[in-house]
Amino acid sequence: MNQSYILDKLILDFTLETAQTVKVFSMLRGGRGILSRAEIKHWNSNSVGGFKENFTLALDDGNSFFFAVYPNWIRSTDYANVARLEFNPAKVGSSLQFRYLHAYLLARSKKVVIKRFDVALDLPLDRRDVFLHKDRRQYRTIQNSALDKTEYLGQRSQHGQVKVYNKKIESKLDYDLTRVEITVDFENNSYDEFVRLFPDVTYVDTGQMRIDELDKDGTERVLIMSCLEHPEYLRMLGRKMRKKIERALESHVLQLQPSYKEYMSIVSECRMYCNIQMHNFMEILHDYRENYRKEAAELAYKTLERDAIINEESAGTEQ
Repeated sequence: MNQSYILDKLILDFTLETAQTVKVFSMLRGGRGILSRAEIKHWNSNSVGGFKENFTLALDDGNSFFFAVYPNWIRSTDYANVARLEFNPAKVGSSLQFRYLHAYLLARSKKVVIKRFDVALDLPLDRRDVFLHKDRRQYRTIQNSALDKTEYLGQRSQHGQVKVYNKKIESKLDYDLTRVEITVDFENNSYDEFVRLFPDVTYVDTGQMRIDELDKDGTERVLIMSCLEHPEYLRMLGRKMRKKIERALESHVLQLQPSYKEYMSIVSECRMYCNIQMHNFMEILHDYRENYRKEAAELAYKTLERDAIINEESAGTEQ
């Protein structure tokens, strides 16, 4: 089965001199230049683990990213402060507004730290055919239906959290897709640690069989689901049914396995966002100007086209 690894979320902390912190804060509050093209929302927070000044920047395509400054857990000084950028590279990484702010921070930071990232594994499977098995981590679930089910292991937004949910429903897709997300602290990002965090997930090989096709009334589907969660239940079945369920489990239920190559590629992608050489500030400004000229030209064309239609209609009325 093909499975895709995606860098789903990345958190970067920038150490800035106070003067630079004030500049970027003012830039966001004023919404100037490239950032004026985003819808900026600002709020304050006094939570111990949060930041005093918080911003979300919403883009035209409906995606957004988060910026914050002045952390509540450390004392501000005249020499340095910390700003945070939290974003989904797959959704906003190519937007001009994000690229501008990201490059601006990189160019002015004394230090950049990768705080945390999420690894997403996309499985082209029906949500009902993917099973997350409990371990020592805290387990919780939110379920509206058999298809609309989200399961969690671990503490929210902390190292080792696992989330399994129906990506088809969340993103309104027209094909089956189940996502497994794993949160990793970058300071503890070795592959051995990733393997340790990797959840016990099994899935039905839908290329050969779907569980709900085993029988018409769904009894065998329920038995397979139960035996996946509790293997000891097999001993409670009659010999004939037990053999049938065992064959189904052995032939069509597979274990999700981590991939060294895919995971290390994600780690490398994280590091790329700390490399100023790969985020040329002048190139971003050039892209912005070109994009602005294109939009201005399209607007001018539409205006001329509208005026031509109005003039044509007016001429027809006069006749």
